[in-house]
Amino acid sequence: MSLTAPAVFIFTVLTLAITFLHIDRFRLDAGSFSARVIAWVWLAVYVIVPIILGAASFRQTRAPSPDPKAVTPLSLQSRAIWFGSSPILLLLGAYLLVAPVSAAAFWPWALTPLTGRAVGAWLIGFGVLSAHAGIENDLARLYPIFPALTLFAVLQGIVLVRFRAELDWARPSAWVYALVLACWLAIGLQNWISVGKRISEPAE
Repeated sequence: MSLTAPAVFIFTVLTLAITFLHIDRFRLDAGSFSARVIAWVWLAVYVIVPIILGAASFRQTRAPSPDPKAVTPLSLQSRAIWFGSSPILLLLGAYLLVAPVSAAAFWPWALTPLTGRAVGAWLIGFGVLSAHAGIENDLARLYPIFPALTLFAVLQGIVLVRFRAELDWARPSAWVYALVLACWLAIGLQNWISVGKRISEPAE
C-alpha cells in the first residue's frame, strides 16, 4: 500500500466531516460566483478523494502479490523519531479536533473552531504518516514523502514570514512551530538528496 494513502485518506475524511460540521461557514449558495465555485470545488474534492483512495486501497489489499522486502532499513534513531513523533501529533491533532477553542489558548496564532479543527486534521494525517513510515522501515519506500515534506516546510516557512505579525512570538509554541518546520526541511531535503542518489545507483 502506498505510504501516503492511509494518511491522506484519514485527513480527507476528517476534513469532510469538519466541512459538514461547519457547513454554515462555506458559501455554497451565497456570496459571489467565485466564492460559490470554490466552496463547491472544495466539497467535491473532499467527497471524491476518500472514495478513490478507499477503492484503490481495497483493490491493492486484494492483490495476491506480497509486499517487497525492505532493502534500505531505517536506522534505530530514525525509526524511533518516526514512531516517537506519531503519538504526539495524533494526540495534539485530536485535542484540536475535540476542543479547538481550548487549544487556541496555547496555539501561536488565532484559531476559530473551524480553523482549529482543520489544523487538527492535518496533524492527525502527519501522525498516521509518521507511524506508517516507522512500520514500513525502508528508505526507498519512504522516498516519495521527502520531496513533499521539503515543499511543505518551504511553503509553510513562506507563510510564516508573510504573516509573522499574526503569530504571538511570546508563546513558546510559536518557536516550537518554527523549529519543527526547520527540522522537517532539513530531514526532507537531506533524505531527498541522499536517498535519491542511493536508489538511482545501478545494482551491482
